[in-house]
Amino acid sequence: MPMSGMGGIDRNIQMTSDERTGTDEQTGTFIAERPVDVVSRLRAFVRSLHPLRVIAHKSLRGPYSQQEFIDATCGIQHQAATSSSVRDKSVALWQMEKLGFSYCRHGKNTLNDPAIPAEVQPISHVGLGIAATETALFAADKISELIEPRAHPDYRLFPYESIGCIWAVYANRWFRMVFQTVSKANIPRCNLPDWCEFIGHFSPDIQRLISHGYGRTIYFKDFNVGRAIRNADRLEAVDTLAAVQGIAFAYAMLNHADLHRVLEVGTDLKDPEIAQAFQNGLVYALAFWEWAFSGFLDDLTPRSARQVELVVSAQEIVAESHRSGALAVFGMGLERFENTNPR
Repeated sequence: MPMSGMGGIDRNIQMTSDERTGTDEQTGTFIAERPVDVVSRLRAFVRSLHPLRVIAHKSLRGPYSQQEFIDATCGIQHQAATSSSVRDKSVALWQMEKLGFSYCRHGKNTLNDPAIPAEVQPISHVGLGIAATETALFAADKISELIEPRAHPDYRLFPYESIGCIWAVYANRWFRMVFQTVSKANIPRCNLPDWCEFIGHFSPDIQRLISHGYGRTIYFKDFNVGRAIRNADRLEAVDTLAAVQGIAFAYAMLNHADLHRVLEVGTDLKDPEIAQAFQNGLVYALAFWEWAFSGFLDDLTPRSARQVELVVSAQEIVAESHRSGALAVFGMGLERFENTNPR
């Protein structure tokens, strides 16, 4: 599934003759994008505290036995699946991510268990990635050694996306302090290795996933779509388009209360590749909800032609994922199986 058309649908972006390209022909860099953002920075900041408070709850800290983890995760998933509230579903994803982290951080617990439902595997593997990265103290070889034996073969690439997410938390002292204070996370002290050397250790496909995760945290730090996109483009050794997709994914998840308005954001982005990447992130957020909570998209009534397009694209991703046996890895067209080597 190519990034240029998630779910097999390409969005035609209409531009005037002097807007045919969104890059500076001399420098090759993206023109500064300033899309209309429907969520104020203050509101986004307040909302960002909610997932931190969710993961701070003592009941999610573990350690857990295999059965305790399965029972807790399935209970959260089932309760949210029966709720009509997108808020309940979003909170459940944050809770399951923290459960996956807590479960995988202790001992040699594995997610390669047929008793763990497919609906919870992607978000649980995201938690595994955070646990592996923090346990390894950002030693690239060690991270892979911790992920590979514990991951389910069909979902083994999801943890690598988390590397970029947690790196971005550690890389900013102020954000790390806020994250640690509100979430009550026991963040280990460590000196980050050189970023370019670190990410260069991984294969190009894994670098794209790491960049996607980095983009998720960029939005949580900037609380503004335009600012986040511009900052993503300035980062060395980060795949800008993958980061933009991560920004859009986080934007939708955090601002689920304004989901219909959020789905309209990005139509004014001038660079067609950035516009497509942002749209891909919105689509994948919808697909991620649907995979975890079947029927979510059926209850989401589109209010515009664009929203119809995004919903249909998300439905196609989920349908194709069910046919292949597992959710596509952040809609990036990456293979899930052994032919994708992390190094």
